[in-house]
Amino acid sequence: MAIVGNLAECQPAQIVRVIAQGRKSGRLTLQGQKATAECYFRAGRLDALRLPDSRPLIETLSSAGVLNAEQCASLKPYGAQSDQGLAKLLAELGYVEPPRLLATLRSQATESVQIILRWDRGSFRLDGGVPAPEESIPLGLDLVELVAVAPAAGGAGRIEAPTGPLSAAAAPAAPAPRPRRWWDWLFGGKDDRRT
Repeated sequence: MAIVGNLAECQPAQIVRVIAQGRKSGRLTLQGQKATAECYFRAGRLDALRLPDSRPLIETLSSAGVLNAEQCASLKPYGAQSDQGLAKLLAELGYVEPPRLLATLRSQATESVQIILRWDRGSFRLDGGVPAPEESIPLGLDLVELVAVAPAAGGAGRIEAPTGPLSAAAAPAAPAPRPRRWWDWLFGGKDDRRT
């Protein structure tokens, strides 16, 4: 079951914080004013990130200075491969060690996430349990620290404890029946919206 909402009401940093701290898995789709981002989480860590302007892995590594032009040209005979297949090939050829490749991809994903966390207009959709595409290289990127220091939409500085519909303080503390929080029924709680 998908959860949809408005970024004006729930900032991306708040949503990501709930996913990361709750160690949840699934896909978060953010539709901003000019772009769409798909963030795949596994156990609260960013596993993959898809953006409309994503470049092929070879271009990404070349622009980061990890591969030179000669190495890129030598990869053409191998044809199109999945990112995982290409990563294995790069390691076999001795062009890039897996830790360096992963560090480069994590660095670029972190830069993209920092931009996405500033989005304050648009919508979001959470789909629990949706795994990252098989061909992607699992990033395993911990976003807790990144979210803790993410600039608020329209401003700079630290985001303090969340307020509004995602705040833990927003839920009543009494054991009496309370409204279910969206993350309860998305990520494992009983869906009591129908009762």
